[in-house]
Amino acid sequence: MDDILIFSNNKNDTSIFYDEAVFYAQEKLKLSLKPKISGLSKDGAPFLGFLVKPEGIYLHQKTKKRYKARIAEIEYKKKENIYTEAEASSRVTSVTAHLLLARSKNFRNNILNRRVFGD
Repeated sequence: MDDILIFSNNKNDTSIFYDEAVFYAQEKLKLSLKPKISGLSKDGAPFLGFLVKPEGIYLHQKTKKRYKARIAEIEYKKKENIYTEAEASSRVTSVTAHLLLARSKNFRNNILNRRVFGD
């Protein structure tokens, strides 16, 4: 994984942490990091389909939309017997696992409770 966020209450600390991360990535992992972007993040920082805020990790609206579409596709393929019940269940689990990082329990439950995967 080469995407990172560094938070600190002290801007100088974030520069030090970033410099250490760049050194480690270059020397140990043979990776280069993108130039740093810094600023206040009281409204959160977008990161890998999430919005990271001081009070927690939330889903971006675009991520929610993709999740709904993916679940609908799995449901359709199950109803059309393209997926077995086991395959559909496995795919739903896989698609949902990514969202477990965020505060998304109510969202996930609302989407999944409306679906019928088993016959």
